[in-house]
Amino acid sequence: MDSLAIMNFMLEIEDRFDISIPLDRAADIATVDDLVSAVESLVKQEKA
Repeated sequence: MDSLAIMNFMLEIEDRFDISIPLDRAADIATVDDLVSAVESLVKQEKA
């Protein structure tokens, strides 16, 4: 994926899960597992 595709993918995830992924956190995502962990953590924060 190029950088534009990655950003579009991240926006779709944010919309789907009603979260906002901070740019500093997005920079740390390198694998699918990193992405899943970040989304799970952010979803938990939003519900709290």
